[in-house]
Amino acid sequence: MKNFETLLKIQDTIQRDHQGMDSQSMTMAERADEMMRQQQYLLDEITELMTALGGPFGKASWKKWKADHETVKDLYVEDLDSDEWKEVVFESADVLIFVLNILALAGVTGEEVLQAVEDKQNENIERWKSGY
Repeated sequence: MKNFETLLKIQDTIQRDHQGMDSQSMTMAERADEMMRQQQYLLDEITELMTALGGPFGKASWKKWKADHETVKDLYVEDLDSDEWKEVVFESADVLIFVLNILALAGVTGEEVLQAVEDKQNENIERWKSGY
């Protein structure tokens, strides 16, 4: 299994070699412009993930206006069949890929991000304990 740092480097290489996005040679303005594009792609993938979690393909539980909403709104992850679950996993991977693109554009390392996540989780726990 690859570690987070390796995933980040591989994705950065993929973007450079196949999309022409060389984060190392970008100005701050170019990074910001590309980050805005990546943000939109990420939002699209999050929507696809939410749709996949809706159960049978095409039945998004978050779409309250759909006729089948009452049927699918009470499903659990365990109610998904193996193909539906595979779709959830693939959409989750797409979400992570666009997050990795954004992190590469920000110029952070995997180690820095993981340490920051741990620090922020601890900070948030302390905030919740204090009634924040």
